[in-house]
Amino acid sequence: MKSLITAFLILAISAIAAAPVCSLTIKPGMCKLEWIIPKERDDGTDFSLLLLDKMSATRAKTINGLSSTKAYWGTQGGLTLILDESKGTDKGYDTLYIIQTGGYSSKPDIGKAVKVPLKDYGGLLGTYGMEEATIQVPIGVESSKITKPLAVSVRIEPRSKPGGIVGRLTQFRIRGGWRGKIETDKGDLTVLTQDLNGNGVYGDSFSEDNDGDGVSIIAADESLAINIPITQYSMFGDKFYTIHVNKLGDSVDIQTYSGPMAKLVIQAVDGYNKPAKATRIFISGDEDNFDFGPEADESFSTDGKPIRPGYKELSVPVKNYTGIKAAVVQSSSSGADSAFALFIEKELDFVLEKDKETTIKLGGPVKMQIAPKRKELTLRRGMGMGIGIALTAGTDEVVGIQGGRTVKVSISAPNGKQVWSGTAEFGSIGSCAFSVKIPQDWKPGNYKITATFDPSPYSAPVTAYKTLKVIK
Repeated sequence: MKSLITAFLILAISAIAAAPVCSLTIKPGMCKLEWIIPKERDDGTDFSLLLLDKMSATRAKTINGLSSTKAYWGTQGGLTLILDESKGTDKGYDTLYIIQTGGYSSKPDIGKAVKVPLKDYGGLLGTYGMEEATIQVPIGVESSKITKPLAVSVRIEPRSKPGGIVGRLTQFRIRGGWRGKIETDKGDLTVLTQDLNGNGVYGDSFSEDNDGDGVSIIAADESLAINIPITQYSMFGDKFYTIHVNKLGDSVDIQTYSGPMAKLVIQAVDGYNKPAKATRIFISGDEDNFDFGPEADESFSTDGKPIRPGYKELSVPVKNYTGIKAAVVQSSSSGADSAFALFIEKELDFVLEKDKETTIKLGGPVKMQIAPKRKELTLRRGMGMGIGIALTAGTDEVVGIQGGRTVKVSISAPNGKQVWSGTAEFGSIGSCAFSVKIPQDWKPGNYKITATFDPSPYSAPVTAYKTLKVIK
């Protein structure tokens, strides 16, 4: 089952940290791929962990092909795993079904599962000899379907609490697929084809209405691992290519994109409206996202000429875009290596036209908001509430912070005396929250919530206030 191969491949690759690739250029051409189960030391796939929960007897009876009414199951990364007793209930667990479901499914189809035989090793279940087992799976369309091997490792151990077993901790790994080599100006890289939409055919292009497929490019030392979706303009580093994969998945043709291009200029400013550095930019469209890594030189324009501080010029395909989804903006006065930066999001529909220049501004003075958005909050004594803190930079939303900072929140009584305080880290999500329960001994009246945050050197410290009305 080809979709099973792809689902696990994505799990494995997502665990490998992607390295900067802007300096790499793919050499155009076609490459043939071989079906390979790599040696473990040459493979970046690690074991995945999943706790299988008890399946109710009522649920088990609704799943055709399931033998036990005491099965265990769980879902991870688009895969559903079911532990079964093939000889019947209470006869011993001996079979693991692995099914591509794309997520949680209340009634997975055993008929589409890959069946993995298991053996009991004193309460620990696993593939025979605790070694990898080889299973055969069909791939390809009906007219050209073939069978290929996969190496599967499974280890399952019970998780108990007083009263009995409550779950089964499962370690599993699936290895094998189409692999080949592509040439770059810095040496060869491994390329793998993916049937991301699980329809049994490789090479489908993403569109606004349909999911597509992709390829993965991995360095031998695992210092680089990147998934590239197949679209009209597939991006690798800061360059664009057209990628064609045949339906079986064993051939990849990569060519430099030669369509019309436009110039996008990003103007980044800090909280003082002074030039700043946009060190990483993600541009989103209806069908694809383009990631310009931090290595793109912002000192020079697309034609090699020096540009103004705070500006970055990008050459991108002519098309409709839905916004600058996220950018890391650093104060230019803090230097390029500053540990602190704001991730800023601008949702904006815009169209880039051939040979025309479009400028978009990111950043600006920082403001802080206390949620809920109502001007005044009313709570009874003994009640609890959540206080949320969010930031904006100019007209844009702050969606993350690099080098987290602490936000301080305090509550003052009507007489001005502080009666509560707390701190939390602004992290990668760009917001934080507090939970407060109003004590019974607080007197009714208007209390003041004060939040302070220091985003320097990007901007000066900011403060926000909210009235809290306490009633009996």
